[in-house]
Amino acid sequence: MPVTQQQLKRLDAGRQFISSILLFADLMIDYAHLKAAAEIPMTVQQFESISLFLGIGGLIAYMVYIMFRLAQESNAGRFGSFVIFAALGLGIVGFAAKSVIQYLVLV
Repeated sequence: MPVTQQQLKRLDAGRQFISSILLFADLMIDYAHLKAAAEIPMTVQQFESISLFLGIGGLIAYMVYIMFRLAQESNAGRFGSFVIFAALGLGIVGFAAKSVIQYLVLV
């Protein structure tokens, strides 16, 4: 099957787009490397606090997803879903309450 001029133009446009993306990515990597060399790195305490926030937040989101799937797959209905979310959600509420209480005691 012969290749038409339109197909060649599309192929050339695709190649130009990919090369521009790669060039942009290369420039961003160079810029990030230069910027990182000029900045003071974060302390261990900052890294730990950010990691804790993101890690616990991710686990909480995953737990909510698991509760949703559990309610969906067990055909629990409205009341059953409410019980699942209330019972298993108390752990999330307890964790959040602990953080709030610690903040209030320290302030």
